[in-house]
Amino acid sequence: MIANSVKKIVILTGFIFLFLLSTSVTACNVPVFRYALERWPADNYEVVVFHRGPLTSEDRSIVEWLEKSSVKHIPYSNYTLQTVDVASDDSNKLLSLWENLDTDVLPCLVLRYPVSTGIRHSIWHGSLSHETARVLVDSPARREIAERILDDDSAVWILLESGNRANDNAAAEMLEAQLKKMEETLRLPEPIFGTMFTTGSDTQIPEIEISFSIIRLSPDDPAESHFINILMNSEPDLFDYTSSPIAFPVYGRGRVLFSLVGDGINERNIHEACAFITGACSCEVKAINPGFDLLMMVDWEAGIKGSWTAELELPPLIGLSELVGDVDDSFSDEKFTVSFPDEVQNKSVSMTEAAESPSGNLSVPGTAESSRNLLRNIMITFGVIFVFVIVISVQVLLRKPEKKL
Repeated sequence: MIANSVKKIVILTGFIFLFLLSTSVTACNVPVFRYALERWPADNYEVVVFHRGPLTSEDRSIVEWLEKSSVKHIPYSNYTLQTVDVASDDSNKLLSLWENLDTDVLPCLVLRYPVSTGIRHSIWHGSLSHETARVLVDSPARREIAERILDDDSAVWILLESGNRANDNAAAEMLEAQLKKMEETLRLPEPIFGTMFTTGSDTQIPEIEISFSIIRLSPDDPAESHFINILMNSEPDLFDYTSSPIAFPVYGRGRVLFSLVGDGINERNIHEACAFITGACSCEVKAINPGFDLLMMVDWEAGIKGSWTAELELPPLIGLSELVGDVDDSFSDEKFTVSFPDEVQNKSVSMTEAAESPSGNLSVPGTAESSRNLLRNIMITFGVIFVFVIVISVQVLLRKPEKKL
């Protein structure tokens, strides 16, 4: 009797513990796009200038401009700048990057993805000039994306055209029709305690609605050449599909979820992308969510209207780049793909593979369900193990034979 009572108490306590634990993990019903906008600072790109010997006054002025526009001087910028003298910086790890660039042009300007992407080859490299430097870190399309997101767009879809007018128009019509449908059928998660914005004595949540828009981008636009390079180099084979239109959903502080190529721009894939972006965020760190950040010169903090997360007490979110530290650049110009946790990676399917499949459908990498429940499932698993150990321990203690006098 005593043993059974103890077991019941322990089991009941364990279930209460698991309930409270799972509730606390999922207690943030902030939409993903809103949480990303307020809590996910963009990872830093790397800009490198290779030169030999002293820079000319003109080259030095360009480097100084890049330096003053970098995150070192502007907090909302998201790129770092390094200069490397190939004649004297013998110990610099970036020399291996220079050796793999297959160019003799100096000074040479190089752009690389954030370390968090796992992509260590250069996005672009070329001669140093004022115009190139400006287009590298900013462009009209990127400013338009930021303006729309700060005006409460849930996501902005970039449609990179192929040059085939019929195919591009068909893809645009598909996107427009499906995004309008998503605006009408998807629902924001219900806000709950701890996610509200307090102004004086009144507690209110900024009024936002599900809203999507499209920006069509020509591949021949010189002002967007580096922006297009950033998009196209994000997956190893996207340049094999330049004859097809490619769509990129962008949300938060310029975070690209993935690409949809050709026939992959279809009802199912658009729905899964929109459902993830508008679904409830489980407040996970950005690094375990799919996607990558764009290089954008935008003061997000100044532009955000109100807050859905003002009262949340959470640890600061960090990107993977801050966790891994220095990376060996001996393989700098090899091709790498974005890496995600096993749970996400095992379920991922290439967008370009989807374009070739008969149905054009796929399971989105890190769908809303798997991404949102990952942390909760881990915590619940540890909780179950904890309860199991307690029950077994109690049984062993109760069955221990009495000592004979």
